[in-house]
This record gives sequence, structure tokens and C-alpha cells, in this order.
Amino acid sequence: MSESPSAPPSPAAERLQAARQALAAGDPQAALACARAAVDEALEEHGRDHPTTGAAALALAEAQRGVGDLAAAADAGRLALAIRERCLGPRDPESARARGELAATLRLMGDLEGALDLALQTVEDLRAAGADAEATLASALGSLSAVHRARGEHEAAIAAGEEALAIRRRILGEHGDTAHALTNIGTIFAAAGDQGRALELEREAAELRARVLGDDHPDTIRSLAAIATLQRNLGNLSGALTSQRLAFAAQERVLGPLAAETLESRRMIAYMLLRTGRRLDALTEVRAGLAILPAAHRLTEEFRGLQAQLVAAVPGGKGRGGRAKAGKGRAKGRR
Repeated sequence: MSESPSAPPSPAAERLQAARQALAAGDPQAALACARAAVDEALEEHGRDHPTTGAAALALAEAQRGVGDLAAAADAGRLALAIRERCLGPRDPESARARGELAATLRLMGDLEGALDLALQTVEDLRAAGADAEATLASALGSLSAVHRARGEHEAAIAAGEEALAIRRRILGEHGDTAHALTNIGTIFAAAGDQGRALELEREAAELRARVLGDDHPDTIRSLAAIATLQRNLGNLSGALTSQRLAFAAQERVLGPLAAETLESRRMIAYMLLRTGRRLDALTEVRAGLAILPAAHRLTEEFRGLQAQLVAAVPGGKGRGGRAKAGKGRAKGRR
């Protein structure tokens, strides 16, 4: 006896899947249109109190947060949470996930008290759910850590972040999400004033990303730039310059010379060269930037100002050795 073919996905399910795919691809604008349609279709197909409607509302909240419409994201997040609590129960892991997403939105809105209450409740519910919810618990702990950090509670933020990291190491091993957890803890140590520990964690994250994602992955390149920033904050300009040059070379190769990250690295290289007394090298870097920058670019005026400053300070800055040669000629004439 042959099996009957499975029913095709409903319009609401198709729209929801498209919204999730757009979110995963980092395109919240496309996700927004799909999620709105998914909510409308789900309400028509299933009514308000149905898991599909709750899932569509949650996708809508994520998309609205992605495009910066935080008030609308909070409204959609509250709707998703209410539906899931009614359909699944308040302590179900899916309800906890909706609560965590709402906490993240409230944090971005500056409602840190509301965000903390929701984040703590989310972690408590996911702990009660046991091992099956460990991956979601790690995400919730990361969200709780972010709330504590925003409140200036660095010790609590580090504790939550380290627990999230331990879970990710245990269930994922060497993985991009493990590296992300390392970076998150590092940023908290940096905010707390421990730049040295932050640098150790970011170096570990960079090495892990290089192994798992490859040297040319954007996350690996961002780690190199973060290492340069931390070295600079620690006063190690020589090490920072080396790391920034590595980041710049990868950014130029992978992202292109006019990408915002590439131009920022070029700018930082020029300033570090200036700070270490290498004015002629700094001038060369600035001129290379000006050669490719559009006239209306936000950095063009800054680079022009820096070029003028360097030309005034560098012997021969206006031309290849022009001032130095003129000076030598005058000296020879006086003799």
C-alpha cells in the first residue's frame, strides 16, 4: 500500500519560511514583507490563537527590529509571546524564546528594567526545560549578559556570558557561535576596563574563526580589527599597526577598497603611523585613500585635512623631496 503524498505547505507556512530565510540571510527588509504577509495569512487560516500565528508574529518582530522599528517590534513581540503562552504554556521553550526576543527589543529601546525581568524569566524557564533546551538557554544567557552589560553590571554580565560559552563549547565545540560567545565576553571585560583579558579572548575567538570559518570570512576579519583596537587601547601601537594592516589587507581583498570597514582600517593605519612619528608613511596612506574616495564621501574631507596637516609637517611633503631639495640648494648658495 503506497503512502499518500504529504499536503503542500499552507500559504502562511510558505510566507513564514521565506521570512526566516531572509532573516538568516541578513535581509530584514525582505523578511519584513514576508513576515507581514505570513501574519495576515495565518490569521485568516488559523485565527489568532495558533502556533503558526505566534511564529509569524515572532518573525515579524525580528524583522522590525532588524530595520530599526523598535516600537513595532515590541508590539509584535508581545503578540507572539501572548499567543505562545496561551497555546503552549508560559514555561514552554518556545514561549521562553519569544520572551527572550522581546527582552532584546526592550534592551535596545532602553527599557532595561523590563528587559532584565524578561531575560531572567527566560533563563529560569529554559533551565527548567532541561537538556533539550540547552541551545536556546545559551542564547538566552547571552541576551541576559547583554542586559546586565547595558545596566553596567559587569560581574553579572560576565557570569552569564561565561555560562553561555560553557554550554556552546559543550554542545557545539569548535563553532562560529562559540567564537561569538568569546567575543561577547571580551567586550564586557573591555567595558569593565580589563583590556588585557578582552584581548586574550578576542585572540582566541580569531583563531577559532580562522580554523572554522577561514581567514577570509567577515567574522574572522572583524576579529583582526578588534584585536588591533584592543592593542591600541593598551598602548601597543606597533602590534596594533601590524594587526590593522592584516585586517586591512583581508578587507580590501574580500570586501573591496571602498567598503566602510576597509576605509576605517586605512584611516586607523594613517593615524597610528602619525602617532608613531612615521609621517611620510602616513601621508602615503592618506594619499592612497584620497585617490579612490569619491568627492562626496564622508571621509574625504577628513583625509584632506589630515593630508594638509601632514604636508605641512613632512619635509618634501608637497612633492617627492621638493622642500628638502630646495633647502639644500639655499644652504649651498649661502656657502
